[in-house]
Amino acid sequence: DENNGGVNASPDTVSYNTVLSVLDESSFTAVKESPSSEKKQLGNPSRRLFQHDRIVDVVMDILDSMEARGVPRDSITYYNAILACKSSCEDALVIFRRSLVDTD
Repeated sequence: DENNGGVNASPDTVSYNTVLSVLDESSFTAVKESPSSEKKQLGNPSRRLFQHDRIVDVVMDILDSMEARGVPRDSITYYNAILACKSSCEDALVIFRRSLVDTD
């Protein structure tokens, strides 16, 4: 890519794994409770968080995005995804079940 000095800046598995590693119920709640003016800003990188009411839905959205973009999901991806949902055994199991059928 000429604009980036020949470096591909597209998100990869490591990028997504890093994001998943910092997500959890408390950070999700804090973002959801932020002032509404922040939610409406165009280009707000947290807008995906505002689209969902539960952390498991955010995590599933991220996993769906990875799949749609052809970004491989690995054991670290699912480890971080499950940890992001650790406040709910049911949600963690939803992510675990998805990992069992992931063909990537």
